[in-house]
Amino acid sequence: MNRERIGALFAQALDLPESQRADWLAAQCAGDEATRAEVERLLRADAEVGDFIERSPGLVADAAAAARGSGAPSAFGAWRVLRSIGIGGMGEVWLAERGDDEFEQRVAVKQLAYPTPRLLQRFRQERRILARLEHPHIACLIDGGLDARGIPYLVMEYVEGVPITDYVRERVPELRARLHLFLRVCEAVQYAHQNLVVHRDLKPSNIFVTAGGTPKLLDFGIAKVLTTGEADAPTQTLARLLTPDYAAPEQFSGGAITTATDVYALGVVLYELLADARPRRFAPNDAASAEPPPPSTAITRGTGVAAARRRQLRGDLDRIALAAMARDPARRYPSAEALAADIRRHLDGLPIAARPASAGYRLRKFVVRNWLPLSAAGLLFAAMAVATVAVAWQAGKARLAAQRAEAVQGFLVDLFNKNSTGQKDPAEARQTTVRELLDIGAARIEESLDIAPENKLALLRVFSDLYANGLGDGYPSIPLLQQALALSADLYGEDSVESASDRMRLARPLMEQGKSAEAKALLQAAAGTLDRRGDRTSELRGRLHAAQAYAFLDQDRRRAREEADAAVAVLRKHPPSRDLVRALIYQGWSADGQAAMESLQEAIRVSRAVDGDRDPMLMSAYASLAKLQRNVRDYDAAESAAREALDLSLKDRSEFNYDRTRAMSNIASIQFSGGRIKESLQSARLAKEWLAGPAGGSDNPAISADVLRTLAVTLGAAGEFDDALAEASAAVKILRETTSDSRLAPALLVAAYRLAELGRLPEASAALEEARAIRERTKSASSNGHVPTQIHMALDFGNAQQARVLLEEYPRGDAVGREAEFVSFHRTVLEAEIELQGGDPVKSARLASTLGERMRASDIARYLRPVIADSDLIEGLARLRTGDAAAARPILERALAARIDLYLPKSPRIAEVQLALAECALAQEKRAEAMQWVEQAAAIQAQHSSLSPRYTAPLQRLRERLAQR
Repeated sequence: MNRERIGALFAQALDLPESQRADWLAAQCAGDEATRAEVERLLRADAEVGDFIERSPGLVADAAAAARGSGAPSAFGAWRVLRSIGIGGMGEVWLAERGDDEFEQRVAVKQLAYPTPRLLQRFRQERRILARLEHPHIACLIDGGLDARGIPYLVMEYVEGVPITDYVRERVPELRARLHLFLRVCEAVQYAHQNLVVHRDLKPSNIFVTAGGTPKLLDFGIAKVLTTGEADAPTQTLARLLTPDYAAPEQFSGGAITTATDVYALGVVLYELLADARPRRFAPNDAASAEPPPPSTAITRGTGVAAARRRQLRGDLDRIALAAMARDPARRYPSAEALAADIRRHLDGLPIAARPASAGYRLRKFVVRNWLPLSAAGLLFAAMAVATVAVAWQAGKARLAAQRAEAVQGFLVDLFNKNSTGQKDPAEARQTTVRELLDIGAARIEESLDIAPENKLALLRVFSDLYANGLGDGYPSIPLLQQALALSADLYGEDSVESASDRMRLARPLMEQGKSAEAKALLQAAAGTLDRRGDRTSELRGRLHAAQAYAFLDQDRRRAREEADAAVAVLRKHPPSRDLVRALIYQGWSADGQAAMESLQEAIRVSRAVDGDRDPMLMSAYASLAKLQRNVRDYDAAESAAREALDLSLKDRSEFNYDRTRAMSNIASIQFSGGRIKESLQSARLAKEWLAGPAGGSDNPAISADVLRTLAVTLGAAGEFDDALAEASAAVKILRETTSDSRLAPALLVAAYRLAELGRLPEASAALEEARAIRERTKSASSNGHVPTQIHMALDFGNAQQARVLLEEYPRGDAVGREAEFVSFHRTVLEAEIELQGGDPVKSARLASTLGERMRASDIARYLRPVIADSDLIEGLARLRTGDAAAARPILERALAARIDLYLPKSPRIAEVQLALAECALAQEKRAEAMQWVEQAAAIQAQHSSLSPRYTAPLQRLRERLAQR
């Protein structure tokens, strides 16, 4: 079949009145029924163009091929075609680049499949629309014109990214981050609406997100321009060619197309971002399909992450999504801005417009937003109940318990009254913070002489508990507990159960303050009391074992494990309690491997059964479980547990809650270990941002140093060497001031690695030596984290033999399971690099090739992307050294693609592969290409203050080679 003749006949037939086409075509195609049938098919397709929402790609592809004849276009004006990137509703889209060397730029060129009058009208409409839209989240119009056959084309910004749903599924698990991304999409849609443009085809495949997280709206090919102040006239469409999952009901029925049409599609996209699933498919004639189920019901039933996500969606977010997708346009949000405003209200804890403004609903919102100032009354009066139970347990008499409760309640009520009416300015008094109110109450307890001793003891315990539960800083509970211990000894005797209980209460904050000897003496005294009473199985004995386990965790893990095991054994004989949860957590902290994991998982189950998600220790259990799962390289499970800890921490509004900062930093570490460098950097930066905020933990040296060290690791991995060194140095400075050797050694190791990458090798060696000395002095657990850094430094100095010796220090096979695989892979890639630098490229290529095959075939390949990219670079360089440039090129191109995806654009690791490709191009006598690679690498390296010889030496060598020719 002659495509060129079909295209010519089709174009001529379009110029004829429809009544004359059949006779004319019969005459032209006499004896050639196949050609006639094809032209008639194209004419029927053209007649159906109208206002279709989507065209059949098959029809368009056939028409495009018929119109252009044989072969793809090579250029559109100044733009050189690279390849086809898709078939759209009106034609084909091509990837092209600037062909006149004026500047470098890649674009998307959209060309009509065939110039029918209706398609030409639609195409010109799209060009006019794009010309009037200039927004950072809308792909912009760059150029346009006619090709040699007079067919128009548009040159648009080329967006290299993925659909928004794919992006969030792979990179943005956190709900708040998804909502913030969606708000930027709403901004772009609102901008279009303000310019009287309705997109009409909003869906994930038309909302791309770049690797840097920037959303871009695409494809305004079927957009409508509204008349000022009016809706678009009703338009009849064919339902069979719509996109049912995203089209609004009025697009099926021929109703008015307004901004609410786009709001409906935004609602469907929002639904997908919330639930990772589409709402029920819309059926135009099915009344039951008028309203889809809420997004929370679309999440697979289960526990853990799924259950947490369902809880987050229930209520406001369910209502927002359903309001956007209302069948009646009048019940939807009137604009994208109105939809975005409700999402912002939800994020800020304010009542949303899509929900009835009941007094109860508004009150709940107010309480959540103002948790800290309101929690004084709630916490204090909740403490009354605790005090009542405690007193009842001690006295064993209901009448006495009632008297104690009445006395505690009277004290607290009097405290509030005097704070409001006893000051000159009652309005100022109402601004008293929770901590200030506690301080006032604690002072009154100490100073009062008229409080009955038993009541005073109860109040001392209540207030010390409140301080300990996140409302104190600087251990203010210690003086209160010391008074309580003295008072209980006076009331009940030095060797009483009450005194033993108060000694245990006081031991915990003393341990946290670093006074471990004093704390252990108190616990020993409490143990003596219980021993003399023959108490081996009471709950108090179980709590004592747990307290002793906690006291020995940092100094004697074997003893800590024994005490934790004893605590669990005793407390399991009693009803499930928070005490059992703590004992199980300490058991997990002191155990190893699977046993530790099982203890923490049981702690989580018991805590959920006893307290739901209210126990503060539940966060610690999830965080500890995440670290264990990370250590065995189960990164999916680890991140799930870490996000459970994060979700719990976000619900905790106490003044000194640092757990959300810890949790986000932990997530960053897990993502980094799993090879998700850019995501890890995003999480680490957020952790530092939270660190500096209210209740972020910046006043806690250990938290600050850990967050900064994690950020330094991720910055360095991503390619921000200078910033990474600054963060690592800040962490080292903090730890030097607090003399925390256990944390200083890892921070020094991170700083050493960053110094080595920047070429500051003597400083890096000094930092490494100090880290090793600390480990030997403190007899900390052996770690080989310094070995890769030392090996790379030896190779930078050109000492392959020293690198071989160092490699012998790297573990060979002590680990098991996934950990053994990781160790083997990392060790082999180091070995291949040493052989390459040591002058045996044949062996290096063999090692790297075999390693690459093993890693790609592994079930943990997705975690190994950085190591696979390293292996590919080494193999490519090794094959270059053996003179096989043709074999090296595809391997190096694969390494470059991986590193571009993994690291930031300024990463010297990207330049490292570019220089290898330049060497490959020279070997293939492609001098111009080599120069391009060299200049790209040089531009990257110029962004750093200094760099290791491993980066700079190849650039210098290649420049010298290029200058010689």
